[in-house]
Amino acid sequence: FKPTVILVSALLTAQVRGGADELTPCLAGTSLGERFPLAYDVCNVDDNEHWELDILHEEAADTCDFDKLKAAFTAQMNDGLCLMNQLGWIDENGDLDNEAVQNDLATVDPIVVQNINQEAIGMCIQDHHEELAELLDESECDFTDEQEQELDDINEKIADYKCLLQTFAAACHASLVTGNRHEPRVPFP
Repeated sequence: FKPTVILVSALLTAQVRGGADELTPCLAGTSLGERFPLAYDVCNVDDNEHWELDILHEEAADTCDFDKLKAAFTAQMNDGLCLMNQLGWIDENGDLDNEAVQNDLATVDPIVVQNINQEAIGMCIQDHHEELAELLDESECDFTDEQEQELDDINEKIADYKCLLQTFAAACHASLVTGNRHEPRVPFP
């Protein structure tokens, strides 16, 4: 992962560890300072809902209901996609608009970006894959290989933004605890 890609993905959703408010100190004075919390609200991302979806994952797997399981995973994934769209980071084809992202990231404190731990992100993503495999194994359902692959593809997208967000939040927190932060590079009204 490149730090820019990591930060982009980290900002996609804030349903982990306290929501959008946790990132406010690291986004204050940046181009994302007001836009990110607004996008969070517009997309109606609910911290509790994501933990409820984890329970729905287990319930759907226990009953071998592929459609319910896929729906729970898809709802979780769509939060990240909604936020990207609200931030203007997705073009009309659904592809990442690198120029828009770069413009926003140029305003974020470089100390925060430097504190992003790529190894932790990779381990978290691997844990997501293992958790899905365990969920499917424990369910003893007869999902087809195609169905399992479909769930894994959705789970990969969920893991990408959840893990990257956790790492960004940790980097933000570390910069606040140490007091090792700079003023934003480009002031915004």
